[in-house]
Amino acid sequence: MTGASSGTPPGVAAVRVALASPRLGRLLRLARVGVTAIADQGIAAVSSLVIGVLLARWLGAEDYGAYMVAFSCFLLAQNLYDAAMVEPMTVYGAGRHGGQLRRYMRIAGGLHLWLALALGLLLAGGGAVMLHRGSAGVGWALVAAGAGMPLLLTRWLLRPPFYILRQHHRCVMAAALQTAVTVLGLGVLAWSGWLSPAAAFAAQAVATAAAALFLILHLRRMLPADEGPPMRLRGVAADHWRYGRWSIPGRLFEWAGTNALYLAVPALATLSSGGTFRAVALVIMPALLVLGSMGPLVLPAFARVFEAGGQQALDRMVVRMVALVAGATLLFGVFVVAFGERVVSLLYGGRFDGMVDTAILTAAAAQVPFTAVSFVLGSALRAGGRVRSTFFAQLPPTLSTLTVGLFLVDHHGVLGAFLANDLAGVITMAVLAWFYRRGAR
Repeated sequence: MTGASSGTPPGVAAVRVALASPRLGRLLRLARVGVTAIADQGIAAVSSLVIGVLLARWLGAEDYGAYMVAFSCFLLAQNLYDAAMVEPMTVYGAGRHGGQLRRYMRIAGGLHLWLALALGLLLAGGGAVMLHRGSAGVGWALVAAGAGMPLLLTRWLLRPPFYILRQHHRCVMAAALQTAVTVLGLGVLAWSGWLSPAAAFAAQAVATAAAALFLILHLRRMLPADEGPPMRLRGVAADHWRYGRWSIPGRLFEWAGTNALYLAVPALATLSSGGTFRAVALVIMPALLVLGSMGPLVLPAFARVFEAGGQQALDRMVVRMVALVAGATLLFGVFVVAFGERVVSLLYGGRFDGMVDTAILTAAAAQVPFTAVSFVLGSALRAGGRVRSTFFAQLPPTLSTLTVGLFLVDHHGVLGAFLANDLAGVITMAVLAWFYRRGAR
């Protein structure tokens, strides 16, 4: 009996058939996976922003500068860990060791412990040196970060198997839990008067442990039974080294281009200047987070246009996208320059009043349009299969930051740091545009 003869309107019957189709079910599952993966990244980014604002508000300029020095060192260790552990786990866990994921995770846990302890000892050793010859605030923060390294890195260890098993929503829940526990812990420390750069790392280590415990409890039930011959620690370590020895240099360049100035400003100016630099950088962070969240949408859109219409169709879309993001980010920049001092005062409770002026805000705001245009050009290069060009495009701005950038910081402090970022942004944009036009000929 057809839908019409049974009294059901044809349109309703067609909708029911479409909803019951296996193809739509697969599309909906893929959409859910994509949304939860983006949400996981988004929560992590927003968490970093919120925690940064709270610490800058509660610690003050000098202590926040000490925290940022230690945090930049921690990010270097985390980048090395990602290159040696997380990226290889994502590749080998989904491929070569996919049939032995439970056994692979046990062995990876052992590698994690050894690597985290080694990185923690390096940070704690640097902290011991700072305690004797430098800032006590930086020294104790590095010691705390080093001591907490096995816990601070644990959630990153546990994320790959959930991505492999397409259980991204567990990672979203863990990220939300970690953020809530961190904010609660920092709030309790600030209320009790015990908040310091070192205590901030301790609070984050406890919050990471809570999120890791949540993931472990779910992972034990989800991992499939092992198949195939037994795996050995030496073989897994060799696989990770073969992958990591090429990934680590790229991560070092990436870290140097984005974090070197957070070490240079306190070293060449003052810890207060370092805290001010980061506090103003957080004001433009929302625009950068929006650009980052657009990546999973823009890249596949560019790829589809390139596949369907070739280079000319991609060129037209790139021009429209550049005009859109440049216009939007210029408006955001005008807002930052016009109201930035008031925003900084409100965000940080007056802690940075008198340390921020129009010149600093203008230099900070200028970074956003450069980043936006570079984001579009980089996405277009990747969509056209020219990933290698995006890697080489990182080298000139990194060298600029480590040479001219350090000179600007030494002579102009916080303003010089933002001018160094602007110079690196202009160079990145120009190099990416050159690669793009060269490939479009």
